[in-house]
Amino acid sequence: MMWKILNSEEEEWSLFISAKFKDRNGQWTCNWKQSSIWTGLKWAWNTLKEDIRWNVGTGSKISVWYDIWLGGCALIEEIGLTDYVKNHIRMKVQDLILEGNWYVPTELQQIISVNSLPVIRGGSDQIVWTINDGKFYTNVAAEKIRHKETFLTWPKYIWKNFLHPSIASNISELQQEVYVDDEVMRKNGFELASMCCICLEAQDTMYHILWECDFSVAVWNWLNGVFCFANPKSFDEVCSAANNKSPLVRKIWMIAACAAMRELWFQKNAKFFEEKKLNLNRNKCRIVQLVHEGGYRLNGVSWGNLMKLR
Repeated sequence: MMWKILNSEEEEWSLFISAKFKDRNGQWTCNWKQSSIWTGLKWAWNTLKEDIRWNVGTGSKISVWYDIWLGGCALIEEIGLTDYVKNHIRMKVQDLILEGNWYVPTELQQIISVNSLPVIRGGSDQIVWTINDGKFYTNVAAEKIRHKETFLTWPKYIWKNFLHPSIASNISELQQEVYVDDEVMRKNGFELASMCCICLEAQDTMYHILWECDFSVAVWNWLNGVFCFANPKSFDEVCSAANNKSPLVRKIWMIAACAAMRELWFQKNAKFFEEKKLNLNRNKCRIVQLVHEGGYRLNGVSWGNLMKLR
């Protein structure tokens, strides 16, 4: 839409939009307008304008300061709004052309190097799309402005039928850092002395609570003693620990490991907010219970076979 507006300046509908949404200097306004289309047009222009430049013909349509016709950006971005720019804010490139040749005023010779000036092509000024061969393609523009989220591998491990949705959602919150610890508080501007409420030694961070705290190490030692795995130091290591095991063992391991992570998080909250005493055996029993309940969600595996793996 924006590209059509820029290339249809002589048509009535384009003249109407330009008159409504351009300022007195001929630039697209940054101000709010009561319009159902301006928000989208302004967003598109701000996203795509860095890839639009002008080939000089007569220079009558090209702003010396705001349009990209010399170098890789608009001149006003390089020199700023100086007194000379303010006094000549509506200057066009045609004001620098005399009888088909470049004529740069003395005041601009320190800013514009004569050797860097583009070729005067003659005819009408031409707007080009720099990403391709000068032609605008909608699919290329859409690919440029499309917001791409970082590809995450961990969701495919937790959103499974055998893992209870409440556990999966808790692990998802941990992975997306939807929690508050002292580290988050400091990032938000709070000044505080940080100490783990469980071991009373290290700083209070979620990484410490899950992987380094004495209590969590004891839980992982017990759990990995059952599966004969090394203690993980991240959720990525949890996901890869059972790669070479059977599908049944991988599922049980994910249930147990995710349950352990959730219970360690909850244990910290219970200690901090409710001042509950630490109880390693109770924590282990809770994990075993969650694994037991998860066993009923395993398709094609009898509970008797699952019990033999305990």
